[in-house]
Amino acid sequence: MKIEFKNISPDTQPAAGEVFILPPLSGLGAAGAAFSEGMAAFRKGDAEPATLVLPANPTLDDILAVCILEARAQQDLPDSIEGYARYAALVREGLRPGSAELAASPEGIFLAIRNAHGIQLKDHVAARFESDARRMCKHLFACAKAGKDPFKDALFADAPDFARERAFLAKDRDVYTQDVARGEKWLVKLPGGPPQASALILRQPKSLLWKFWAREDKDAPTGDMYLLMGVELADGSFSFSVDPVQRLSLQELHAKLQAAEVAVNPAASKDDPWFDGARFSYTLVAAPRAGSKLGSDEILRIAREWTQAKRPSVKKQAAGVSPFMLAGMAAAVAIVAIGMFFGISAIMGNEPNDPGQGPPVVAAKDPEVDFRARGLAMKPDQLPHLRSEGLDIPGYALIVAVGLSSRGALPAACSDAGLVYGMLRDKFGYAPENMRILTDEPDRTLDWQGNKVPSNGMPTRANVSRMLAELSEQTKRYPKGDRTNFVFYYAGHGETVERADTIGYLVLTDFWEKRDEKTPDLLGYNMGHLARDIRQNIKSSHQMMLVDCCFSGFVTKTRGDPKSDPSAIYAMWKSHAHVVMTAGTEGQVVYEKGKHSMFSGALFRALGMENGVLAADVNSDGIITDGELGAFIPAEVERKLQGTGKTQTPQYLRGLEDLDDVGQFLFLPRK
Repeated sequence: MKIEFKNISPDTQPAAGEVFILPPLSGLGAAGAAFSEGMAAFRKGDAEPATLVLPANPTLDDILAVCILEARAQQDLPDSIEGYARYAALVREGLRPGSAELAASPEGIFLAIRNAHGIQLKDHVAARFESDARRMCKHLFACAKAGKDPFKDALFADAPDFARERAFLAKDRDVYTQDVARGEKWLVKLPGGPPQASALILRQPKSLLWKFWAREDKDAPTGDMYLLMGVELADGSFSFSVDPVQRLSLQELHAKLQAAEVAVNPAASKDDPWFDGARFSYTLVAAPRAGSKLGSDEILRIAREWTQAKRPSVKKQAAGVSPFMLAGMAAAVAIVAIGMFFGISAIMGNEPNDPGQGPPVVAAKDPEVDFRARGLAMKPDQLPHLRSEGLDIPGYALIVAVGLSSRGALPAACSDAGLVYGMLRDKFGYAPENMRILTDEPDRTLDWQGNKVPSNGMPTRANVSRMLAELSEQTKRYPKGDRTNFVFYYAGHGETVERADTIGYLVLTDFWEKRDEKTPDLLGYNMGHLARDIRQNIKSSHQMMLVDCCFSGFVTKTRGDPKSDPSAIYAMWKSHAHVVMTAGTEGQVVYEKGKHSMFSGALFRALGMENGVLAADVNSDGIITDGELGAFIPAEVERKLQGTGKTQTPQYLRGLEDLDDVGQFLFLPRK
């Protein structure tokens, strides 16, 4: 049956053949009504039902209702799905009904699917959303038939088909961490609440799901969650909310803010007052639609006074340790800025007593077009600006491949390296004079047209250092990195050496054949030093390391300290975008299959070299961000290895030290 998404008001009448999927007043939710009553539970137009009409911003409850109706028609409806319908109805009310973490729950996976497809569900975007939503429902039905409980079980924790969605949530959680670092934490006393509770003030949050993360943030001063949330938006407006489960009233806070507003802006008394949140049981207060005349300092002063706020004691952190994100996936796909207050659901998501609202996918003011942008889902008229700017940004690259060794040849290593060179040159505009390539099989190092790529020598330890020095000379004219790209790519073997800790090495020419057991650094490259050396030698604002070898996870480790935070290598990377992607973890062997390695094959498909389609371009803006790449490659490798009994888990890491300007590495194809 056909599905459409559009705005549906209580007065809208279904056209012929239409069925409106809206929850009844009974509280069952749409899915519960579909389970108990079928199609009879919903408003229908004349003629045989042919189109299921969902709200323009559908909820998990709406989507599950559609799948239940279709399963009923096919007589394939398990009784146990009723529990899933109850779960969806509670989510619709703004509650967290399950005990699983968000990334493993139906609620979280749906939020990832919904937000990854942007604001408007139209045409091909709607089709892609529908496909992903049906994939989710198929998994939920399988879990129901297997007797799993959505209220207790982590239904999506190990589901390989949802790696991208888990990655999206992991990335948004990471962005939320940055939002918190820019905000304020308070200890407060709310009327009717506990003697002491945590409050969080966010300033222009970039996370889409900050409300959800804040409600389960164990780093809150009281160690449980943030009971009170205050949010300052980009236009200077404010909103305050409390956990909907607590049902604590902010009515007094509203009265104080409104009185202060009227004092400086008499028109606010009736024409455009502060929103009192009455239809949300007074759990939400928001500034006038046109913004407040009070100013942020005065608004926060009033809020501090009313909540009796005080600063929590600051916990000292170990020196050199920075926040990090380590996952086999990440997707900063379609990160859309948080919008203005009306509608309220745009800011607060699914609040109580508002069953018709969907997840927080919201419109935004046009963001400033910036090459360092965090993968924003940009409008078509913004893309040319970004592209024209980005195509002028110089790109540099060092490509290294070792295909021959006494411990097994790697036929794909040098051929993959040649293809990376050709891809950067032809598709992404990297000038040949800005690239260096070292391979031990130059006759196999061919570009996508089958032409031999010019070699800069054998991939020895000395040559790698020399190439870094040459590129350092070329990039030193950018004293602050300016806006430049640098890509490091390695394909070959990896090896481990036992010292005080296990150290991973890139196996370069003669490493196994000639090295002294006591001095492996003379012929191999310590993976833990690689990121440091690139940072010290290459002046570039956007750096990406692609390491395709066994044990490549050691690239993220510093030497000799098994307990060190892997993100410590980023501690001095205080620039715009510093990304590491490895073919596997520090303990994994990685594989070749056919003409490519598993990792590089996924890379080529992601960047459109397989059939011209940018497979990793989730939001269809014609640009691949490192977040999109970090989500696609692990999922693609996992897909290719299904049924083989082999495991390979590509890793994606970013530096987060410069919390105010952590951009993304962008691949912008030339038109």
